[in-house]
Amino acid sequence: MKKLIFIIAIFQLLAFSVFAAPVMSSQKEAAYFATLKAVLDYKMQDEKIKDDLEKLRQNKKFNEWLEKSLSELSNAKNKNGKNQNIYNILHDSGAQIYNQLN
Repeated sequence: MKKLIFIIAIFQLLAFSVFAAPVMSSQKEAAYFATLKAVLDYKMQDEKIKDDLEKLRQNKKFNEWLEKSLSELSNAKNKNGKNQNIYNILHDSGAQIYNQLN
């Protein structure tokens, strides 16, 4: 009877580790993106770039280009090459910042 309980416990641990890994991985990815956004929001107030950012916000040509560029992106799971490359850049940047802050 003890062997059966031990076997069931081992099976549950193995099953949990197989199913928990993707959840933890996706939570880590979400943490990278959340960290990246928080740091970007914070650094947008940096004295070095604050004035230039305000000028860009007023630049009609830049805003049109940015809006057009963003409209070409997709948040769907199946991403084309450009979307996947941008996702990877953001993921890697978020991971680097996350690790630097820890």
